[in-house]
Amino acid sequence: TKIASTEPGYASVNQILGRTTGDFDIRDLTYLGRATIDPQVFAVAADSDVNSIEDLEGQSVKHAGQDISPIETIVYDTFGIKGDFILHDATSETVLAVRRGDSDITVSSLSSMLQYLGEDQLKPILFVGTEEVNEDLLGYDKLKGVETITDVGHEELGAVLEQYRVVAGPPEMPDCMSTILSDAVSKTLADEEFVAEAEKAELRVIPEGADETTTRIAEIYSTFEKYSDALKRALGEG
Repeated sequence: TKIASTEPGYASVNQILGRTTGDFDIRDLTYLGRATIDPQVFAVAADSDVNSIEDLEGQSVKHAGQDISPIETIVYDTFGIKGDFILHDATSETVLAVRRGDSDITVSSLSSMLQYLGEDQLKPILFVGTEEVNEDLLGYDKLKGVETITDVGHEELGAVLEQYRVVAGPPEMPDCMSTILSDAVSKTLADEEFVAEAEKAELRVIPEGADETTTRIAEIYSTFEKYSDALKRALGEG
């Protein structure tokens, strides 16, 4: 039996847009648990006059990214922002594009964005996730005061737009196997030595069980379906 560690958001988009083959359905995989979540941070140049995503409502922006993802697509559609997507090969390049004024805004995961937040680099304007921005959050000193997706009235997007790192097996995995494997995943993620090594590498371990993960994937897919037209437009397919 093959198992995989993956981020289900992009697979959901590809399925919704008809880019998958055969009878593949991301919702039919056997989810064994979640290893972590990674909130998303929208940021502008440190000296920008923009201080909130609401400051951009109804405007057009040049968005520096590595791809066109559901994260910015859905946020922009929600706030009536028109994104002109300019693609780069790495986060460092998207950051540089915003800093030198070639682009207006970028978004990246919390773990990738933190090193670029500061007085002479980027300013966070929106935190997308389910966690609170408080002293317990990694990088709080650089995020203090930033508005969250809940603050701006869209709490429902927090859980579906943060990135998930999940462990999954094939569809219709027998219970005798999935139970053993999901228990093994849970025990590994709770192991003190494993957690210590993750912390040493500045990686967050935020586990979730198999049933909760399965439910969350269904919620993500359902939300992305509602924004299928916006996703098609962003990708030039609609």
